[in-house]
Amino acid sequence: MLTKLVKYSSILFAGNTISGLVGLLFTSTMARLLGPAKFGDLIAIFSLTIIVSIPIDIITNIITRFVAKYNVQNNSLFITALINKASRISFVSGIILVGIFYLFIPTIASFLSITEFKLFYIIGLSFPLFLVSAVASGVLYGTHKFSQVIISGIVGSLIKLALAVILIGVGLSTSGAIIASIAASYIAYIYILHQIKKHLKLIKDKASIKTINHLQIKKEILSYSGTIAIVTLLLAITTNADILLTKHYFNTITAGHYAALSTLGKLIFYLASPILVVMFPLISSSSKQEKARSITNSSLTVLTIIAIITLVTFILIPQFVVKTLFSSSYLPITPYLLPLAIAFVFYAFARGLVYHFLALNQKQFMLPLALAVIAQIALIAHYHANITEVVYILLGTNLFMFVSLGIIYKLKIAK
Repeated sequence: MLTKLVKYSSILFAGNTISGLVGLLFTSTMARLLGPAKFGDLIAIFSLTIIVSIPIDIITNIITRFVAKYNVQNNSLFITALINKASRISFVSGIILVGIFYLFIPTIASFLSITEFKLFYIIGLSFPLFLVSAVASGVLYGTHKFSQVIISGIVGSLIKLALAVILIGVGLSTSGAIIASIAASYIAYIYILHQIKKHLKLIKDKASIKTINHLQIKKEILSYSGTIAIVTLLLAITTNADILLTKHYFNTITAGHYAALSTLGKLIFYLASPILVVMFPLISSSSKQEKARSITNSSLTVLTIIAIITLVTFILIPQFVVKTLFSSSYLPITPYLLPLAIAFVFYAFARGLVYHFLALNQKQFMLPLALAVIAQIALIAHYHANITEVVYILLGTNLFMFVSLGIIYKLKIAK
């Protein structure tokens, strides 16, 4: 298992590094082309989309866990039945989600101080695609096809960047960047479908699928989905609430500066994501607690190395990082870069522990996680006079999250 963790993490790390660099290039290019005000709008829309599309992460995690389980058992028919049922439900849910989202666009736009309603209407059209894509992505993760995952990510990122530059160049501004993102996701989905065609072919074998105990599958999934839904919601909020709240409370320029700062601060988390992505299916397919702990401990060790390298970079050349990735107009964020980066180091470690607990279907961690998220929102809503207050609120709440989950993890090991 440890060998697999290193192998798959290395593949994902290499691929995600390339994809992440292209993503950073996309972000910095948008910041330069759009300016702080419109860039703040774009990042707020993307952050809002992640929270509104929480079902995407829920579906991906559920499919990943159960596909990993059935894949170990060489039960392709169960995987096919799961894809078939989940895809239909996801598409219908996406249509319903679009309708609900459209009803609240005026309220959301007012809260975020965004006057262009069309931005929300455009992004809303992508929800059915995103939900169905989550099923296909979960199959790739669950069957350990990480190479295909990174190829789709790199290709999608490159298409998004190129298309966004073209569309902004012809005058579409912020809406051009959003359209480019949706188009890239669609192309990536077509590629993923091709990679799981083995399972899609079995959908035609309806006679065999009917022999499956669908009730048993439903019971297993439902018993797990409640926990993962709540946890996914909490993780999505804690990752994006700062962007949405600062967009509401700060003026447009300061909100744009904070959006850039948040992007840089979360760099550690993005670099660590390959480790977390590999952790989850490997622990899910592990039948022994000792192996699960070994995978988690190895993952946290690698996270530590990534954190040290990133923090040292921010300590030595913070202004160079800001000017290179964004521009000199974003230099006022430099003093806040290190403390916010440390805050997201704590978050990356906490998220690693969350994935450990989720994969083993343990629930004791949910209360401190919820308390940290509630505290973060409440404190930012009350203390938002400047960027400093927000940064130190994130530092405190993420530290609480990491320490409390770490204590639970240690207690579990001691048993």
